[in-house]
Amino acid sequence: MMKKRNAIILIVTCLTIIGCKDFLDQKQNFAYSDGSSLSDIQAILDDAEYMNRRTPTFPQAASDDFFLPENAFNGRTERDRMLYTWELVDYTFPNDWANLYFQVFNANLCLENLDKLRANITDTRSWGETYGAALFFRAHANYWLVTTFAKAYDRDAADEEPGIVIRTTSDFNVPSFRSSLRESYDHIEADLRKAVRLLPKQVEVPLRPSQAAAYGLLARIHLVKREYDHAALFADSALAINREVLNFNDVGLNLASNLPFSEKYFNEVVFYSAIGVNTTSVAHPNNGRIDSTLYNTYHNDDLRKQAYFLPQGNGYRFKGMYIESVNLCFTGITTAELLMTLAECKIRQDQVEEGLGLIDEVLMNRFKHDSYEPAPLMPPEAALSFVLEERRKELLMRGLRFADIKRLNVEGRGVKLRRIVDGNEILIEPNDPRYAMPIPIDVIQNGNIEQNQY
Repeated sequence: MMKKRNAIILIVTCLTIIGCKDFLDQKQNFAYSDGSSLSDIQAILDDAEYMNRRTPTFPQAASDDFFLPENAFNGRTERDRMLYTWELVDYTFPNDWANLYFQVFNANLCLENLDKLRANITDTRSWGETYGAALFFRAHANYWLVTTFAKAYDRDAADEEPGIVIRTTSDFNVPSFRSSLRESYDHIEADLRKAVRLLPKQVEVPLRPSQAAAYGLLARIHLVKREYDHAALFADSALAINREVLNFNDVGLNLASNLPFSEKYFNEVVFYSAIGVNTTSVAHPNNGRIDSTLYNTYHNDDLRKQAYFLPQGNGYRFKGMYIESVNLCFTGITTAELLMTLAECKIRQDQVEEGLGLIDEVLMNRFKHDSYEPAPLMPPEAALSFVLEERRKELLMRGLRFADIKRLNVEGRGVKLRRIVDGNEILIEPNDPRYAMPIPIDVIQNGNIEQNQY
């Protein structure tokens, strides 16, 4: 009876939040777990198909990491074409909103059941680690939600700007409404600060969260908020646990292959996540192309030029995912990302020499053996431009570019997104309202959730 009840709650709650009956068609392998034991709860969190491979496609599809050739654009659905040109408004399930709130629901269900088990638990360490993992997964989903569906964080407007729906319960009777942008970020940070105290420092398989992963996600959060002192602190804390960077000269790597990084659990990977269930085909690696201008920013001795790109007649196909399939895009946290984050923060703190040294730490593992020349000392603004370019090159097709553009434009860097479709140029100006993706129309119609204004 309990199993049946939880399955019903799972479906009804997600219908309330997601707002679409088509949710019923999704396969829920874990809906029949009653959550009556620690192992049951851990099994829900270990379901990588739902908890790790559901990061959003929209930020990648709307970014300038790639372009669609004419034939690929014309072969997409109307919804996908509108997304690619930043014209998407009315759309329904399936979508990123649903996928991410499904993770939030799972995390809430696990937290509630863990609270019920607490009094009778003898293995308090395992209980704490599982509780910390649930908090992390909720924060991770909410991070992607707020960077996808809300505007860039500006502390002067954060109390007035709408953020995301903060769900802390699996009770579908609790109404859903959008909190402020500040409240949304505060909630995510609070979850992660609690998780840090409970999680193990490292895990054998990075599908599970760790203390290093929580610090890494906190670094991401404070970076998008442009709180660079805090971002540096948390990036440094994560790197104190794991600072290993994959050397692309490693004899075990076949950089020329279609999947040079098919063994996804490198020591560099702090937390594994991916765009796995494509709610749009726009961002699929087989459809998009990297243009020659971006490709040519990689030095000829840079092994990423071989590892990341496969020449095609109309550009370059990206193949540099830390992933086991050409159909997935890696979006996880790596030590190289954390070094780039720390480098940017140090340069912004006028510690230019230290910041450039952190970039060197990454690039010496990306260039052919003994070919990399350390970056020369340069003025702070030149160093900042350098680290931002290197960040983009290292984190290409990771789903992070969209959030980076949003934060950089708040401080006036003037990054414009540009598409060419049928010979016509389409531009999205800095700080355009369309940098906050629209919420699904069925969610808007079914509740008290306000739509983004355009």
